[in-house]
Amino acid sequence: MRSDFPSLYAFGRLLYGSAASILFGEEGVGVSEVFNSVGSRQGCSWGSFFYALSIHPYLVQLADEFPDLLIVAYCDDVHIVGPPARAVQAYLRWEHLYVHEIQGELRHSKGKCFAPNSSAEELRDAGLPSNMPIVHDGLRILGAPVGSATFMRGFAAARVAEIAEDFDVLARMPSLQLQHCLVSGALQHRLNHLLRNIPGGDLHVFGDLRTKYDEDLLSVVRRLTGLPQLSSLSRQLAALPLRHGGLGYRTWSNTADCAFLASYVRTSFIFPTMFPTLATHYPSVLSLTDARSAQAASGPALNAFLALTRLAADAPSVYEVLRDDGSKPLRHLQHALSTVHDDAAHIRIVESIIRQDDYRHPRHLALHNSLCGDPTTWGLVPNDPATTFSNRVTEVAIRRRLLLPLQPNTGSERRQCLSCLHFSDEVIAHGGASQVDVYGDHAIRCHRGLKERTSRWHDPLVRQFYSLARMVSAPCAMEVRDLIPESNARPDLVLYSIDNAAPDVLTDVRTSDVTGLKECISAAGTAGTAADKAELDKNSKWLPLTRPLNFEFIPLVVESGGRIGDAALNFINRLSYLAGASPSDRTAFTTYAQQRIRALTVKGTAEVILARLPSRDSPCGAAPRDSVPLAASMPRGASRPPSRYQGTPPQASLPVWLRAIQGSFRDSSTRVSAHISNTIPAIPTTSPEA
Repeated sequence: MRSDFPSLYAFGRLLYGSAASILFGEEGVGVSEVFNSVGSRQGCSWGSFFYALSIHPYLVQLADEFPDLLIVAYCDDVHIVGPPARAVQAYLRWEHLYVHEIQGELRHSKGKCFAPNSSAEELRDAGLPSNMPIVHDGLRILGAPVGSATFMRGFAAARVAEIAEDFDVLARMPSLQLQHCLVSGALQHRLNHLLRNIPGGDLHVFGDLRTKYDEDLLSVVRRLTGLPQLSSLSRQLAALPLRHGGLGYRTWSNTADCAFLASYVRTSFIFPTMFPTLATHYPSVLSLTDARSAQAASGPALNAFLALTRLAADAPSVYEVLRDDGSKPLRHLQHALSTVHDDAAHIRIVESIIRQDDYRHPRHLALHNSLCGDPTTWGLVPNDPATTFSNRVTEVAIRRRLLLPLQPNTGSERRQCLSCLHFSDEVIAHGGASQVDVYGDHAIRCHRGLKERTSRWHDPLVRQFYSLARMVSAPCAMEVRDLIPESNARPDLVLYSIDNAAPDVLTDVRTSDVTGLKECISAAGTAGTAADKAELDKNSKWLPLTRPLNFEFIPLVVESGGRIGDAALNFINRLSYLAGASPSDRTAFTTYAQQRIRALTVKGTAEVILARLPSRDSPCGAAPRDSVPLAASMPRGASRPPSRYQGTPPQASLPVWLRAIQGSFRDSSTRVSAHISNTIPAIPTTSPEA
């Protein structure tokens, strides 16, 4: 330790510089003490470290005595690679060193001999212990299969079956939100190590396993939504990362090629230094011109070349990633490859959304753009009432995130809002959308439901902004009356200036529905425009009142998909300067604040929808689990009050905004354009005194 790890030497002497005292308590005898200086102490994390240090000199000696063999070890796993006869001799020599020098014991039955081209008789004649198992197809090394394609496929099938069983057991958990947390945060990542070590993109070998695993993984999504089947679009959305408005479910299809290619590139980078004799079998994947040259190098080189070819067909920018990040650690490289692959997949999905949307009222694209502004809610672990969702709230929220209907969309019945008495066969003025839709939009924007929207969505946001201000010890108050003379305007939150040099800050919270008639088309064209419009509306109302009184006004807008307006983001950023002087303190505060606001929006919008249930005497009766009852269902021909929105919307040609969006997605190699920008707008660095 002193020569190889000098910085740890003093701490090692503190732990093991003297014998450990072991106490034994016996009835009638009392407490006995025995001193022990052999082995590691119970529960000490340095046990494996000391063991590796103790056997390392003898492994070096063994490698010097057998220079024609490859001897590698990880902790207590020692691997001797070479011709059978020489490998057996090296193993017997290692046994001698281990027994006589280290005073240990090797159990031959716990080892394994992998000999794909040698018979058992030849190996026994060479001196292999009789009780050591012999395999010819492959073996597991550090959790990865090494051997024939048949062995790797069988190993992968067993792992997929284990994970599928975990998915089934998870269904016993009563909370749907916690089921999602465990799958997205833990269970789905069990496959990643396997996919780094097998060519999972080879459909001839692993095609059926890919289909089975993806179906098992997406069965969790079906359970969360309460639906027996998912549409093709919703399946693709579920596999997108959270920053692209998805659920972050990493399917085999989206992960296999990125994981294996990253593993190969990392191997080809370190082998010239660590194992020069093997470096020729792992050439740089960028140097491979065709499949024939790759196959001439090695099987892994061919599989890496094919994986790169498949990825480049969807996202040509993978070549740029390999040139820039080829020397980075494996985890970083795989993340970079997955990022460009997900970006390209998102472009294709947005094109699919555009094709399915009604261009007169593109509510799917408008909501999706807003959902892309919430990359945190479905990655949270619930730890308090604000971040804990009931099963019904989880079901509604995930259906809306996957653009799924909340009610069966059949043409044989009509739905009626029991508050405003509008019917589903009425259309929004100058738009093709139904007044009472199956997605819950009407429940949010109905003018008769403002009370629920205020109490379940708006007011929790006001309290959260107030709580954030209190966290940083800013003097503040909610709902201050008589602040503006001769006006009934009452700001939601007031931040008082500490000195007279800066004005008091007045804020007003606004909840913006991106699927509304006035906001939908602009919100579909450019992400965040619904929040921008709401900010302008608030400014036009409040600035004439606040400027004469030397007040600063900030509109705090949050869209129904969770995207936070620029002014609100800047307000949070200004509060962060009061949270701490270091950048890490400010980042922690802004992250926490945005997470809470987005989670409250997801929960609030879902609760508003669930609160708009039919009355007891409604014709629809009780609602089944897979049909969230937003409006009463009525048979066709039933009498209804006259609609205020009569007539058929004009059959206009394709609008300019849709042509612009379609044009921005023609080249799949480009990044997502500003029309569907899913990143939070840059926050101006403004000091608290500004």
